[in-house]
Amino acid sequence: AAAAGHRIAGLRARLRPGCAAGGEAAGRAGEQRWPHRYALESGSGVRCPHLGPSRGPAPRPAVAVLREEKRLDVLVNNAGLTGLPFTITPEGLEQTFATNYLGPFLLTNLLLDLLKASAPARVVNVSSFRHSVGTADGRYLTGQEQPGSIGATYDSTKLMNVLFTAELARRLQGTGVIANSLSPGVVSTSITRHFSWAVRVLFALIRPFMKVSREQGAISTIYCAVSEEVSGVTGKYFDSNCRLVLPSTAARDAGLARKLWEESERLTGLTDGPQH
Repeated sequence: AAAAGHRIAGLRARLRPGCAAGGEAAGRAGEQRWPHRYALESGSGVRCPHLGPSRGPAPRPAVAVLREEKRLDVLVNNAGLTGLPFTITPEGLEQTFATNYLGPFLLTNLLLDLLKASAPARVVNVSSFRHSVGTADGRYLTGQEQPGSIGATYDSTKLMNVLFTAELARRLQGTGVIANSLSPGVVSTSITRHFSWAVRVLFALIRPFMKVSREQGAISTIYCAVSEEVSGVTGKYFDSNCRLVLPSTAARDAGLARKLWEESERLTGLTDGPQH
């Protein structure tokens, strides 16, 4: 997240990208819990608030930070927590799904008015090529059902990111706000820090052979955030080489996307209804 933010700032366009809770490469934000914030100032007037990791969908303090701004041109949601044991938060939500999916979902919805007022604006959701083996079961969000493994949990959150993006784009038609999702590729980050020591040792052995640095992994995020080629393109998915590609069959299921959106609205309190 930090790598992408700094590269975007260096493009000398007037942007204010917000990096949502729990980015895979939180950089200087480190492990400090948001509403940690620092602003990157440049000659172009760029401000890049970084909102560090949070174990759940509670971005309202972050919204207060971002609402200090008069414009929000680009919102980058980059949440990629994995390796944590199955845990239910005080809000009754499974923490990995709450962090990777529901947090960005709620943050984006709370900032929609500011994004619309800033149009043309963009929402960029960082997913993963692993979304193709995920399952978007709404019962996962509250822990009523569980994916088969920790890895499957991560994969499923990334599928939900793509579905969320597609439905968001549909709802934002005609507003001047576009939304796209992407895969950064296999990036050398600290994403395995919550796994067992054995997994971390194995990953450390293969890390030198990984071809994608943090800076390289930021390229597709930067492309979706600022490229003129993406202007007017919405609801789409880009691979790590910035190519427009089809996501998985499940990720293209419009009915599933709407169903997931409605359940997510209910669980985050955006609509009335019984909470788990």
